[in-house]
Amino acid sequence: MTTNKPAQKSKTSPVPVPVGEVNPVNGDAVHASLVTGSAFPATFIVSSYLGGSTEPRDILKQLHKQADAVHQGDMAQVESMLMHQAVALQSMFADLASRAKMAQSLQTVQCLTQLALRSQAGCRNTLQTLAEVKNPRQVAFVKQTNVAQTQQVNNGVPPPSRVENIKATPNELLVEEPHGRTKMDTRTKAKASRADSAVVAVDRIDRPAKRRR
Repeated sequence: MTTNKPAQKSKTSPVPVPVGEVNPVNGDAVHASLVTGSAFPATFIVSSYLGGSTEPRDILKQLHKQADAVHQGDMAQVESMLMHQAVALQSMFADLASRAKMAQSLQTVQCLTQLALRSQAGCRNTLQTLAEVKNPRQVAFVKQTNVAQTQQVNNGVPPPSRVENIKATPNELLVEEPHGRTKMDTRTKAKASRADSAVVAVDRIDRPAKRRR
């Protein structure tokens, strides 16, 4: 007589649908909702590296709980995470720096030194991010006020040319001729003399003392 053995339960339970979402009837929709979400990939990575015997369902619930706290404005978990990461990076820097000092070949020393400096830079950036989370920068919005009362703005109108303001003065050296032609006047102007009665006036000094009869 043969007896049917009960099916063995899998060690890893299926990952549930994210908390707060309605379970659709279609299984493909459930899978798409999990894959495109942010908690499922994090659950997979945490379970692969640090999960061990922890159920992925519990990891997923804890991730949603932490995300809900951030949504409500509680940044304690974020601050703790940044501080812990900075300490971990500092530990990596110390370990790599000490190993670089004991290395024998120059290539190994250079490689370990570069990794140590990268860990140190990551620690510094993490602490800087933590400081910005604790004390956000104040952003000042300055409004510009135009106090000009007689300001005029001409859009698309070119400025007046200075050449247009220069009036053409008549050339006094040109002499008009018949048929609308002109020529240069090369004659010099005559000066006024005493012989020119039309120009020079006769004064009393030039008159005779006695009038002739």
